[in-house]
Amino acid sequence: MTSKLVKVDRVRSKEEALAVEGLGAGLVGVELSPDPRYDDDRVLTVEQAALVGKALRRARLVAAMHLTGEPAEIVGVVAATGAAMVQTIHPTVPPPEVRAALREAGIGIVYSGVDITHDEDPAWVFSGLTDTPDLGAELFQADVLSE
Repeated sequence: MTSKLVKVDRVRSKEEALAVEGLGAGLVGVELSPDPRYDDDRVLTVEQAALVGKALRRARLVAAMHLTGEPAEIVGVVAATGAAMVQTIHPTVPPPEVRAALREAGIGIVYSGVDITHDEDPAWVFSGLTDTPDLGAELFQADVLSE
């Protein structure tokens, strides 16, 4: 049996969120921290992200942000948005105390930035993460790169 999960990142408004949800997205990502890969205005305030999350009917909200700093502050920001999951901006593993606080709050972590090309040995793909205990991973977001 094959299942699919569609995740759309960098959603900017509740109108965009409802549109992608209507097209089948099960996860809707919003940016709460600037991503150095992009130079645009798609970073939302916590309040704007919360409005996006409240507009969703069935899809779950994912808050993308830097996961460094005080664990309680990070959990508070994610909770204020109503997000079920948080995603790292950079392909890094959050500090153990942040992972523990998120786990205690019932917030899963999406590990993004896992890049794969079609001819690579899949054994190494997650090698940078397998030595870390208690990842708190809800989802690994792998991007398959073209040649």
